[in-house]
Amino acid sequence: MNERVTGRGEYRQLAERLLDSPVRLAVYAVFLLALPRVFPIGLATQIAIFGLFALAFNLLFGYSGLLSFGHALFLGTGAYAAALVVIHFDGPPVAAILLAVVVLEGAIALVAGLLSLRLSGVYFSMITLAFGQFFYELSYTMDGLTGGSDGLLGVYRPSLFGAGLVELSDADNFYTLVAALTFLVLLFGFLMTRSTFGRTLRAIRENEERTRALGVNTYRVKVLIFAISGMLAGVAGALQGLYLRFVSPDVLFWAVSGDAVLNTLVGGMQTLFGPIVGALFLHWLEDTFFGTAPGAWNVLLGAVFVFFVLFARSGIVGVFRTALRRVADRLDRGGGGGDDVALSSTTESDD
Repeated sequence: MNERVTGRGEYRQLAERLLDSPVRLAVYAVFLLALPRVFPIGLATQIAIFGLFALAFNLLFGYSGLLSFGHALFLGTGAYAAALVVIHFDGPPVAAILLAVVVLEGAIALVAGLLSLRLSGVYFSMITLAFGQFFYELSYTMDGLTGGSDGLLGVYRPSLFGAGLVELSDADNFYTLVAALTFLVLLFGFLMTRSTFGRTLRAIRENEERTRALGVNTYRVKVLIFAISGMLAGVAGALQGLYLRFVSPDVLFWAVSGDAVLNTLVGGMQTLFGPIVGALFLHWLEDTFFGTAPGAWNVLLGAVFVFFVLFARSGIVGVFRTALRRVADRLDRGGGGGDDVALSSTTESDD
C-alpha cells in the first residue's frame, strides 16, 4: 500500500488508503444488513444470493481473466444437490447441506476445470458453456432424480444446526444466513486478492506467458481458482433452491450464466464489491419496470448493457472509485500537490 501511494498528493493518498482499507469490510456488512430495510425481504434475499453468485464468478473472471459462460452449472447443481438432500433425508441441518454442496461442487469444478483449462480464450468460454448445457439437458433426461421438466417440489428449509435451532423457515433468519455467507465470501475475496495467490492471478490476467516464464505453474493456479469459484457458486445455488423451495432445469440454462456476467460488468468486474452492486441495480431495475412493462424489459436491459460497455466499462463501483480519485486530485492541485499527482496518476490498481 505504501509503495502504491508514494509520490501522490495528500488527498490522493488519503483516497487510496480509504479504497484499500479493511474498514471497507464494515461498509459491506452494513450494506448487507441494510438491504432488507430498503427492499422487501424477498427481493433483498434474491439480491444477496445473485450477488454471491456473481461474486463467485468474478473471482474467476475479474481476477484471472477467465470468462466462463457455464457458471450456471455450479449454481444449478448446487440447487439440485441441496434440494435432493432435503427431500430424501429427514431434516438434515442446513450447515451440513452447505458443506456437502461445497464438496460436491469442488469435485465437479475440479473435473471441469482440468478439462476446460487446457484451452484458452474463446475456446475456454465455449467449452464451459458446453459443460453447462450438458448438465442442463441431463436434468431433463434424468427425470427420476431431477423431476425432469416438472422440477423438484417439496423442498423445505430445515433449521441451521438441526434440533430446531435457528429456524430458517423464518424469512428474516434465512436472509441473515445468506447475508452472513455473502460477507464471509467477501472477506475471503479481500484476503485472497491481497495474498501471493491473488497477485499471481492478476499476473496471469495481465500476461500469462510472462508469468509462466517466471516459473509459475499457471495451469495449476487456474484450476485452483476455477474450483474455488465453482464451490462458491454452488453455495449460492443451494441457497437459491432453499429460498424458492423448488428447483427446475431453468436454473442450469446458459442465460443464468449471462446474469452473472451482466451483474459483474454493470457493478465492476475488477472490484470485489462490484458484482453485488450490479445484482442490486439490475434486480431493482427488473422489480421496478418488469411489472409495468414486461415487453420493454429486454430492451431496457440491452440498453443498460450497451451503456456500460461503451461508456462505463469499470462498472458502478469502478466509476465511483475513479470519481473519488479525481476529487482527491483536484483537492491536491488546489493545495499545490499537482506535480506529485501528475507523476503517479497511472498506477491505479483494482480491488
